[in-house]
Amino acid sequence: MRELAAFSEQTKAEQLASFLLFHDLETQLEEEENQWTVWILNDDHRDQANQLLQQFQEGADPALIRQAEEHVEKVRKEQLEDQIKRRRSAAAAARMRQRWDGVWYRSFPVTVVLISISFAVALLTSNFRAEENRGSLFPRLCNKQDSELLQGLFLDVPLTTAERLQMLLTGERPSLYQIVQSGQVWRFVTPIFLHFDFLHILFNMYWMWGLARGIEYLRGSFRFAGLVLVIAVVSNVAQWYWAGPNFGGMSGVVFGLIGYAWMKGRYEPHQGIGMRQEQIVYCMFFLFLGMGGLFGPVANVCHVAGLLTGIVVSRVNAVREIISGR
Repeated sequence: MRELAAFSEQTKAEQLASFLLFHDLETQLEEEENQWTVWILNDDHRDQANQLLQQFQEGADPALIRQAEEHVEKVRKEQLEDQIKRRRSAAAAARMRQRWDGVWYRSFPVTVVLISISFAVALLTSNFRAEENRGSLFPRLCNKQDSELLQGLFLDVPLTTAERLQMLLTGERPSLYQIVQSGQVWRFVTPIFLHFDFLHILFNMYWMWGLARGIEYLRGSFRFAGLVLVIAVVSNVAQWYWAGPNFGGMSGVVFGLIGYAWMKGRYEPHQGIGMRQEQIVYCMFFLFLGMGGLFGPVANVCHVAGLLTGIVVSRVNAVREIISGR
């Protein structure tokens, strides 16, 4: 490294450094005692640097100086963007390594939270001493009718007893817009945490642990949470329009994830998400049995809407490619 020139003005030093860099000569600026020194990093460039210095001191074309400064600014901006990309890539790689280390709160936290909330709601809103649960091997859940928590989780409009009676007498039906007006928008999602018997919650949580965990593991927690949110809202709203507010369960989300995994495995197997053919057949068989009334009152519209939503969401990228003409 060799000293080329010193300036009392920082602007002049920076202009010379830009002028040299524009001609592919690497430089370094140093400040000492209100003086700015321009250094040439490669001694082999000193003759060319001296020629350019002389040209600069004799009065280089201002347009050329501006062009050099713009070029240097562009190069520095590209270098900064490249550094940011490398840091983001390194951070993403670190996060991916953490996800694959198998620790649940890094790998599939949303799944664990959904399961935990479901069990917590069942414990807090169930009356295990009720008459219907005496001597029962599989107790009824979410049956504590005086529970404010329970009433706050249904997809239902918050009305007083008098308002409900008035609607019953007039045959009116509340609208979902009233829920939005009340500010209780969580009701569009929270029915997924309501389960009305032990087998109901056991079946849904079994599928959540086996299927949802894998999808979140591979697609990421934020994307998975968004997927669950969309399926929950669509399936809950569809069931509300079909049969009213008294329903609950994670099965709409489960069928949505089944549809999502089914299509991903069929059309995008490289993502590692999929289901075996016999699993799909079993799920469809169970869906049709429920629609046939074999399991009693079941939120069949919720199941079908969830399934279709999962299928549609899984094919969003394909639809984008068709629209863009790729």
